[in-house]
Amino acid sequence: MKRILISYEYFLPAFKAGGPVQSIANMARQLCDSYDLYIVCSNSDAGESSSLPEIVSDTWTDFENGVAQVYYISQEEKKFGTIRKIVREIKPDYIFANGIYSFLFSLAPILVRSKAKKIMSVRGMLHPGALSVKSLKKNIFLSIFKALGIQNKVTFHVTDEKEAGYVRNVFGEKVGIAIAENFPKQIKASAQAYKNANELKLVSIALISPMKNHLLAIEALKNVPSKVVYDIYGPVKDANYWEECKKEITKLSANIIVNYMGDLQPEKLVSTLAQYNVFILPSKSENFGHAIYEALACGVPVITSYFTPWNNLEEQKAGLNVDISDINDMTKAIDKLALVDNETFMKWSEGASQLAQKAVSFEGTKLKYFRLFL
Repeated sequence: MKRILISYEYFLPAFKAGGPVQSIANMARQLCDSYDLYIVCSNSDAGESSSLPEIVSDTWTDFENGVAQVYYISQEEKKFGTIRKIVREIKPDYIFANGIYSFLFSLAPILVRSKAKKIMSVRGMLHPGALSVKSLKKNIFLSIFKALGIQNKVTFHVTDEKEAGYVRNVFGEKVGIAIAENFPKQIKASAQAYKNANELKLVSIALISPMKNHLLAIEALKNVPSKVVYDIYGPVKDANYWEECKKEITKLSANIIVNYMGDLQPEKLVSTLAQYNVFILPSKSENFGHAIYEALACGVPVITSYFTPWNNLEEQKAGLNVDISDINDMTKAIDKLALVDNETFMKWSEGASQLAQKAVSFEGTKLKYFRLFL
């Protein structure tokens, strides 16, 4: 079988980097029968310096009984020479680099001399909303990227035509682009928490950063008259932003309770979602939105922005899209779903799970990756 070397800074059991980790793991599970897969990553999680538990660094280890082989690079071995050694050892037919802004895991595998076809998955990092965060640093990196001619050495992997447009906006019309959507988890809808009229159990599961826009949800709750419990799961990526959120939480009235629940291990996701009525994530951009898909698949309606692939939610009785420039629009969306009783809510829950089922064709997606790795 042909060999694919996949590089990204983080991989399971790491989970604090969000969607790309899940995308890569799900892709490996779907393609392992057709390719020999090798994954190279850091031996730590995002924002952590200590090694991941129960992994062995600087050697190949098995992932999920032969799905892939994983090489967790230690802090001491994080250098170009390590990547070069791995590429020369594996002799891959394809190099699938993930992300834009890591020299070691995004650029180095592309720069190593190799006969491999080189593919770079941009993972939503060129969305205008994503580029607006820490824009100076990203613009400097992209200037270096272009100076090295990386854009001429790779085929860019994107998940839809819109993302293809973002790539062309940055790198020009002539770059090579291939479209293949992300593989989500295979999830079955589960029984949902009972929904009382004028009450709402609200949840977010995401990195806490300006991109995910938790602050908007918190501020919108100030004018919601119904009783709402809002639980927030996820690692704090931006401490200053989280301090802003906490200040606004103290201003909420007695009918609104907001709890920070800390990190959520991926294996607890489905059982956790079953405890809530509505998932809220008013992101400024999402390449795919694994957490949104997972909520829908579990039968949890979603409130989100228009800057994700999950639009027209209300038409499908699967949730509500909101204008994130208008706090009142967010308040109205929360209150609308808070008001419904359990009988009405079950129709929304069914709409959510049906949308998730319709949105993903695992066999169709697999064929697109077969074409990508030709």
